[in-house]
Amino acid sequence: MNTNFKYFAEIVLSASKNRFFIISIILLSFCTRLRAEIHTGSCGTNVTWAFNTETGILAISGTGNMADYSYSNQPWYSYRSQISSIKINEGVTNIGKYAFYSTWASSVSIASSITEIKDYAFKYCEFTSITIPKSVISIGEGAFSGTGLTGIDIPDTVTSIGPQAFKYCKDLTNAKEASIFYKNNRNKAQKQRDVV
Repeated sequence: MNTNFKYFAEIVLSASKNRFFIISIILLSFCTRLRAEIHTGSCGTNVTWAFNTETGILAISGTGNMADYSYSNQPWYSYRSQISSIKINEGVTNIGKYAFYSTWASSVSIASSITEIKDYAFKYCEFTSITIPKSVISIGEGAFSGTGLTGIDIPDTVTSIGPQAFKYCKDLTNAKEASIFYKNNRNKAQKQRDVV
């Protein structure tokens, strides 16, 4: 009787270990699938992008201009709801049209090599603040429209602001006073209409 009970206990213990082993394998497999993936590609002649699924950071690197896009053909378009931060690195000289349209980014870092932010570059992004470097001389039409901006400082180096650059920024309190007047190339105050 004791032998049978011992034999039965060994079977139960063995089954438990096997079950634990199988569950461990399943969990390990699941966690492996969840690990970070890095997606990369080109977004300009000498400009590349890399998106890290674990950190949510979309990094733009290289030299020269970014490519222009329409509202839905950016190479990272399918990841736009996973993008939490955009980092544009030194060497990149402009931000292309519709580049980050409708991404869910809550933060953006723009390198001091950027001279132009093109039309609709950040339209409908979710960030509430952004620092525009003094290297920027041009902000395109609708560049920041529909964003979550609550304030913006536009450097004196900016000589051109496109129409409706800050339209539909419902929480932006200082856009009108900050951007209706700006300095042109001759260093004279010039009126810019319809920026909000």
